Amino acid sequence: MAVSLVNTNVAQGGSFSSNLTVTTVATTAGNTLIAMTSCDDINNNSTGVISTTDNIGGSTGWTRLTACHGNQSTGGTANYVDIWYKTNVPSGITSVTSNYSGTAALATIFVLEVNGINWASPVITTSLFSGTTSGSPHNGTALSSGAFTGAFFVAVGNPTASGTVWSSAANGWTSLTRPGGGVWHEYLIASGSQTPGFNGGATVTYPLGAAVFNPTPNPSTAQAPNLFCMFQ
Repeated sequence: MAVSLVNTNVAQGGSFSSNLTVTTVATTAGNTLIAMTSCDDINNNSTGVISTTDNIGGSTGWTRLTACHGNQSTGGTANYVDIWYKTNVPSGITSVTSNYSGTAALATIFVLEVNGINWASPVITTSLFSGTTSGSPHNGTALSSGAFTGAFFVAVGNPTASGTVWSSAANGWTSLTRPGGGVWHEYLIASGSQTPGFNGGATVTYPLGAAVFNPTPNPSTAQAPNLFCMFQ
């Protein structure tokens, strides 16, 4: 079975807070949840999201892609990105919470429910860009699905320039638009080498984390019929 996006859930915070919760469509057992978070100025603390939890299992099963955690400080303000995931989820998860190291402002969390990601080896590779680009698109570091076909790519960025609004995903990726406007998050189902990026704005400094998830089918949980008994 090919990888497919089942549900997209989002929440956006405003003033400073120590956590942000997104209400999700009840999960289907066996799927994977991917939580992509962007937020600003966590007391200029480089930790960012210290845990991700859900209403059924708490923090159990949630894994942080440390290589995708980035921050970029400009003018005393720090901007952060984080990607977490949980495979083979139970049915009935209806909320996911990002818990921050300090207090976060302008936080956004997208939680994607994806069918078809491998449970045993879910992540193929990751990338992280942190720097400045001038002119659109504002790209991250390319990453590849390797020998896998139809992999699930995700990316999250966070521009530091005041008033900068990225308007859409670039390079063929699909935009995930924040409730307050702007596109900081995106995904793509593809093969080979892909470059995450966003359109809009002029010169801007930002972190951009990305990951590729493995589309290898999981073992079937269905029990094969007992042919010996059938032909007695």
